[in-house]
Amino acid sequence: LTVTVKDVSSQQMNAFTARSETWLRTNAPKPMWAEATGPVVIFSQLGDRNAKSMVQGDFVSLALISLCMIIVLRSFRLGMLSVLPNVIPIVVGYGLWRIFVGQMNIVASVAGSISLGIIVDDTIHFLTKYQALLRTKRITPEDAMRQTLAHIGPAMLGTSAILVLGFGVLTFSSFQM
Repeated sequence: LTVTVKDVSSQQMNAFTARSETWLRTNAPKPMWAEATGPVVIFSQLGDRNAKSMVQGDFVSLALISLCMIIVLRSFRLGMLSVLPNVIPIVVGYGLWRIFVGQMNIVASVAGSISLGIIVDDTIHFLTKYQALLRTKRITPEDAMRQTLAHIGPAMLGTSAILVLGFGVLTFSSFQM
């Protein structure tokens, strides 16, 4: 039996597949039971599984990155402080995606992983510059913060703007994901 469906999300396809298989097992003799297959079914299941794994991987990565920051910066306090700028954008991004899109898919998880890399890179540059200014120039934390923002801020804004524009272009794509 071949079934053609309209363009549906992975979540909708998986629900339809489950309902269809349940209906078949309830209303047909056992020799007629079958599992749904085909590219759409396979990619729906694969996409959901990959998205969940990648989101979980992002949070494991954040924990390991925080540990590395503590070691590299040789400061438990700065290492733990680095958790906030690394976690907040990912949590907010995934939260907004869930609110406006309604489901986590492979595209969102890949975008989150790419964003995480850029966020962590910004955090490393910021905190190492800040720490170096504190140690070498013997200035107040407030002055170190001002100088760090003046030096690193434009580059961080630039990479963030490029990231937003790059992913923003995808909103005009006919690629459904």
